[in-house]
Amino acid sequence: IVVSWSLYSSHIEKVREEAASALSLARQADSASQAEVFKKVSQEYGSTGSALWAKVELAHMAMKDGSFADASTQYTAILGEVEEASPLYPLILFSLAQALEGEKKYQDASGRYDLLKGMKGFEYLAYSGLGRLEEAQGNVDKAIAVYNNFLLTVADDPALGQAKMDIEAKVSRLKARQ
Repeated sequence: IVVSWSLYSSHIEKVREEAASALSLARQADSASQAEVFKKVSQEYGSTGSALWAKVELAHMAMKDGSFADASTQYTAILGEVEEASPLYPLILFSLAQALEGEKKYQDASGRYDLLKGMKGFEYLAYSGLGRLEEAQGNVDKAIAVYNNFLLTVADDPALGQAKMDIEAKVSRLKARQ
């Protein structure tokens, strides 16, 4: 049993190293073939963290190309593979919200930003996204309310001083527009 376990562990470690190497090479590939190389990494090394990152890269590429529907589909699939406790979860959730926003699926994007509001360190991104959604729909009063809710939430948190100033500037800009 010990020998078998040792051989299995050695094999798993070898696969992880190969996957990491393949992901690194995919990142260095020219932009024309990069998508294919990332797909290959995600298919060949499906159970590794490198495969997950390859999928993330593919979704990012779709966002960059303006294929928001494709990106949101990919981010949704990735979100299903990532545990909520993972540090990657809020990043993928944020990316999904942005893809939905790009598709102009404001209600769905709003739901993702609402989930993000409760995650420490992502409050600013969530409230900014929610306010931006309201602005895009022409709901200036609601956007101001969202931004003011952020200001109430952060209160005197020194870590969010710059974010607070940015939001206050947005509120001032919106009030001047009214």
